[in-house]
Amino acid sequence: MKVFRIVTITCIADVIRNVQPVVFPSDHFIPAQEITQLKRQVRQNCDAVISYVQHVLPTAKPGSYHETILQELRADVLRARQECGRVNENFSGAKHRSKLTQLHAAYEELRLTAILVCQKAEPELMDSLAVSL
Repeated sequence: MKVFRIVTITCIADVIRNVQPVVFPSDHFIPAQEITQLKRQVRQNCDAVISYVQHVLPTAKPGSYHETILQELRADVLRARQECGRVNENFSGAKHRSKLTQLHAAYEELRLTAILVCQKAEPELMDSLAVSL
């Protein structure tokens, strides 16, 4: 039995420690096990990033550039999770490939926005975050 734990992520270094690189397959046939693992990785990364955003956003100065980027990051995380839910394990045909492409695009937006947040908060960790996500 797996015990769920709530992880509070307070800094970019914690995000880097709690995420793992996600590699989107380019094959036409992708086994259900790979799809399940891909979805799990995306969700875990989204959980880590949203935990960071939820911790930092209340302390951000209202109306600032930093707050705007954090809100955009939160929206991107929610969009990536939504797209992740649309991809199913019965992966065959162009329809399912399209859903995976949409998930990949949403995840890339999340990565880029996370890098922007990192650039503002802790610029020395930008490269590490880019590799981790």
